[in-house]
Amino acid sequence: MNAHRPIRLIGIPLFGKGATTHLHRKSLVDAFLQKGWEICYLIREDYVPLLEPLPGCQYEIYRPPEVAGDFSKKLLRYCQQLRRMSPPMDQYKRWQYQTLLSLNPAFWGRIHFRLQYLLSGYRSVMDWLIRCEGRIYRKLPSGLSKELRLGKIIVLGVGSPVDTLSLPITWWAIRRHIPVINLVGNYDSLSSNGFRGHPIEKILVWGPNMEMDARKLQGIPDQRIRITGSIRYNEMLGLKKQSRTEFFHSRGLNPKGKTITFAGFYYEFHYFEMLSVFKEMKKKYKDLQLIVRIYPNKRLLRSPLMEFFIEKSRSEPGVYLSLADPFYLYGDKDRVVLQIEEVDLWNILNHSDVVINIFSTIAVEACIFDKPVIHLWYFEKSGGMLKDPIYRNFPLQWHIQRLLSYGVMPIATNRMELMDLIEKALSSPGLGKEGRKKIVEEECGPLDGRAAERVVAASLETGNQLRT
Repeated sequence: MNAHRPIRLIGIPLFGKGATTHLHRKSLVDAFLQKGWEICYLIREDYVPLLEPLPGCQYEIYRPPEVAGDFSKKLLRYCQQLRRMSPPMDQYKRWQYQTLLSLNPAFWGRIHFRLQYLLSGYRSVMDWLIRCEGRIYRKLPSGLSKELRLGKIIVLGVGSPVDTLSLPITWWAIRRHIPVINLVGNYDSLSSNGFRGHPIEKILVWGPNMEMDARKLQGIPDQRIRITGSIRYNEMLGLKKQSRTEFFHSRGLNPKGKTITFAGFYYEFHYFEMLSVFKEMKKKYKDLQLIVRIYPNKRLLRSPLMEFFIEKSRSEPGVYLSLADPFYLYGDKDRVVLQIEEVDLWNILNHSDVVINIFSTIAVEACIFDKPVIHLWYFEKSGGMLKDPIYRNFPLQWHIQRLLSYGVMPIATNRMELMDLIEKALSSPGLGKEGRKKIVEEECGPLDGRAAERVVAASLETGNQLRT
């Protein structure tokens, strides 16, 4: 770094697990320092004891400002409800609309809901909502613990209605003419979470599919989109992974065995179902073993059913539990997870033979390691009820439909289908190889270990071009 170059400050809000997972990284800190910029992480007060500081950067407390007045609060909620319905042509949005409409008993309520759904399809309406919300957010204070001379701000996401914590600081920066760079943290962020909540000056996406989503679904001009790849996935390439023998021996498993990995969601049923499927298949495959990756959800981990599952699985031969919550193992069950455990995850995917999940990001991550992927999508029937529960129809979501379109991620809709698909994946691991390679290229973008450098370069080329 040039010692004579003045250090400039770039603010990065950390308001949740997504931001800490993707932006609280030493590689990013070092890449900015190399260019004469220092990162100041803006963190919530309750995160101070939870976050392990990185060397070479600053940390300042951020207190989210409160919107005053009942009318303003109601107006914001209404605007965000409309933005969440976009794009209405998405199969999942249509299914959600029709389901909620059928559950609404009020005549005028159904009429109003129909009108909302209709309006959500117009870009001009979305633009008006952004301006309307902006008028409210612009009046709020910064929320910063002290005045900072920020040259730029990098924000995770685009202010979608399912993630609104970043909206006040973004609009504050726009009002102060501070360039804002938006970085996409997940492969569904632009397609399935609704329309963005503010103007976009520069957005950094993973790969070609995200670039298309930014342009087609979020209405962002081409010149404001940059492909950088995922910092997290690019860092993964440099991780020193364990050898197959070392990995399996350290987890009490057989290096020569066939290994199924199940990455569960927050439904308890699937964990027990997967264990039952494994025990059934072991009658035929004696060397079969199971790795269960447990979702880092506090409600799930506090569930008596999951406590029983964890206790039972640990005594089951050929089963290894991996917890995405890094604190659970050490008895700190209530500590908020700001960054999921990754080292075990990457080793698991590297050495597994087939990966089963429930429409999660792990499906893409398994493709990076060229592992066959199966989606598990069925539930137990609820006895004694007049009507079975209505589960969110995840397979219809835009980003999931796109993954399914590659034809290499089959869906198991019952136990027999699941066991058949597992057998097929174990016997023909090369099947679908080209499709998985294409998913990685089009979803993840470049995987050359240089994503942090590209993020820095794209951020520093950004001036204040917004006129709002």
